[in-house]
Amino acid sequence: MEEEHGFKDFDRKNQNLKKDVKVEAMDLYKDNTMFAVKIGSKASKLNYVVDQSLLSLQLTKSGKLENVPKDVTKIGIWLIFDIKSTLKFTDGKPDLSQLNLLSLKNKLDEWKKEVRQKGYIPIVYVNFWEK
Repeated sequence: MEEEHGFKDFDRKNQNLKKDVKVEAMDLYKDNTMFAVKIGSKASKLNYVVDQSLLSLQLTKSGKLENVPKDVTKIGIWLIFDIKSTLKFTDGKPDLSQLNLLSLKNKLDEWKKEVRQKGYIPIVYVNFWEK
């Protein structure tokens, strides 16, 4: 992703908050956007990336994370579904309701609201990865 698409890799670069507490600020960074990325198809796994993004957002806004670029204006979640079927699009956007992941949709709605309240622009990317 770094060489081909210009992303900066932050994956698995944990920062210590306290003695036994480590946080991964983001997975990727590009164009003033912090991305949390998750590959999966189950709600429990995909919901985790929303929680990770919210925690990073809160810690970044409060100045508790080091090594986070100062020019962040957007917070992104990148969902990569490891399923073979593709989603139908409604108004140019993937219709996640087809995947029966209501808890993920609800979490994303809450996430977008909090991102906006903290003064950032929410970005959601959806891709498919066929194994």
